Amino acid sequence: MRLRAAQAVVPTELAELAAELGELASQAAGALDELPEAASPPGEGTSLRAELPLAGPNPSSTMDS
Repeated sequence: MRLRAAQAVVPTELAELAAELGELASQAAGALDELPEAASPPGEGTSLRAELPLAGPNPSSTMDS
């Protein structure tokens, strides 16, 4: 995810920021894991995490105006 990429480039003197980005990334990953369970009948959920790109262009910058 982009949060993990941002965390990786945070300067060492901003360790608190890096830790916060790591926590946000973990929470986002957990939320993605819970989405299919909430939207699907019991026992039929799938993980969205494997379907999402880890990085890439900003979707709004690639949309036609």
